[in-house]
Amino acid sequence: MRFGWPAVNAWIVLVVVCAATTTAVVGKEKDSDDEAKGSAKSAASAIPAEAKAAFDAAELKVVGANLTLPGEGELNKMFTDIAKQKKALVNAERELRNVEAEVEELKVELNARKVRHVELSAELAQVRSGDTISNNRIVGELNALSGQIDLGNQQKEKATTRLKDALSAASEAREKYIGQVLAMRTLADGVTEKWTKLAADDDLVKAVESANEATGKKLKLSPSPSFIGAEKRLEALEHTVLSESIPLEDDGAGLSVAVTLNGKHHVDMAVDSGATSVLLPFAMAKDFGLEPKSSDPKITCVLADGREVDGQLIKIDSVRVGKFTVENVECVVLDPKATKAMSLLGLSFLGNFTFAIDRQKSELRMVKVDSGDAPAKGKGAAKPKGAKAKQGKAKRSEETDS
Repeated sequence: MRFGWPAVNAWIVLVVVCAATTTAVVGKEKDSDDEAKGSAKSAASAIPAEAKAAFDAAELKVVGANLTLPGEGELNKMFTDIAKQKKALVNAERELRNVEAEVEELKVELNARKVRHVELSAELAQVRSGDTISNNRIVGELNALSGQIDLGNQQKEKATTRLKDALSAASEAREKYIGQVLAMRTLADGVTEKWTKLAADDDLVKAVESANEATGKKLKLSPSPSFIGAEKRLEALEHTVLSESIPLEDDGAGLSVAVTLNGKHHVDMAVDSGATSVLLPFAMAKDFGLEPKSSDPKITCVLADGREVDGQLIKIDSVRVGKFTVENVECVVLDPKATKAMSLLGLSFLGNFTFAIDRQKSELRMVKVDSGDAPAKGKGAAKPKGAKAKQGKAKRSEETDS
């Protein structure tokens, strides 16, 4: 399409008119903003000097129709950080579950290969002398399985390392979130307490009355609506942080806590933050209907005193301590020969929480964050042969008697 000069001139006029209109609108908005600022300054300047001095001494500022304290704005800003920390927590716990599932899958595959290796070894022992074909077939399959088992062990070792890292990252994210919520509560309580004191100050009460009379405002010595809203949001956050102090019994050998397995079996278990799994003696597991099957993975555990004991890995449907329940918890059932072994509550349960052992009060303090992503699942693994007795600790604090 071609334009002649009349059409071009019309477009130029239209552009100039639009530009002028835009400039006028911007000018009006600027005038409106300037007017609002001028009104605020005017209102502020209308406050009597004595009242203004009283407000400054109390760290009070007039914002709109309200008096505010510095901490009120700070609390609102902290919600931005807490949102980021909750997102980090959700991602860390999701990653932890993914790694847990990977480790579990590797364990199942590795155990199946080991079972098959045993079966083939038994077949090889039954091969008739001179049956070279059968002998070579079984030997070849055994060699292949041995290679697969070695590879599986390497993959499991790497995945277990990632599991420890993921557990540490989730614990760190959980503690950071909890710490931020506690900091916000401390700040909010401080602001509320200060408002209570200010409201009881007769001189400030008179200063507010003087300011209201001079400006026509309705200032009050109380938290602003913005702060009240922020505190309600904080209360909602606090509901996601569940905590409980659970009494411990000192039997002379250590501290133990009441535990419920599968909702019906009650037992006192020693709290061992160095054990990576829940541990049960064989007789107790049998009484509770948790006797291992022949297909359950066999492991060698290293106890805290350095003794090596054979055991088998099983999963307990649920483990409850106080009001906290974790499902699908990994447990080591010891060999029947370990008759003197005690039951232990290890990190496959405790690792789901931020926890502290208060020896002076004989209490186990547990904190759990409901991130809204998914329920907690059991995790952790029994210590393999050669591992240190106190490895794989979750992020935690332990208070001593000192």
